[in-house]
Amino acid sequence: MFKKIYLEISNICNLQCTFCPAVERDKAIMGESSLRDYLQQIKGHAERVCFHVMGEPLGHKEFPRFVSIAQEMGVHLEITSNATLLNLETEAALLNPAVVQVNFSVQSFFDNFPKSDPNTYIQKIIQFALKAQAERPDLYVNFRLWNVDSTELNDERNEQFLKTLEKTFNTTINRTVDPGFKKSKKLCWFCRRQWYNAC
Repeated sequence: MFKKIYLEISNICNLQCTFCPAVERDKAIMGESSLRDYLQQIKGHAERVCFHVMGEPLGHKEFPRFVSIAQEMGVHLEITSNATLLNLETEAALLNPAVVQVNFSVQSFFDNFPKSDPNTYIQKIIQFALKAQAERPDLYVNFRLWNVDSTELNDERNEQFLKTLEKTFNTTINRTVDPGFKKSKKLCWFCRRQWYNAC
């Protein structure tokens, strides 16, 4: 039994992050029949399946359908997204009981839109987290910042994001933590097992 198996439903991303290697393969998306075949092979061999390697899973036009298929087949999912494609349809898919963890790569917005105000983006993912708190208290929501100390601009953007998290979840986040030693901060733990992490 594996902890995770990664299944790339698309190698196409709507962003181009400097921290991601370039995809040199032909662009491709997985079809429903292939998904069913792969999930049938994987089922029983992993605790969860991650719909991510290089592409943005929310960009797949059948993403909500794929999540429903996983639920139908009894497969637990972990989704990693840059969160720029959050909308009512993709949010509903992420709140599907088949999804056990959602990772938002927050640094991807800062990396791609250095001159844009990140507040709208930040509020979008915060609102999703609060919606998850109300509708899916068992869902593990993880905010990722992997650009610590990279540039002065990133430090400024990170600070804005961290302050928003602190205010929203009434907590304090240590700014001097060593990412090589301690990577995460538990922001909130509800009595019904809702976790928010920042790492």
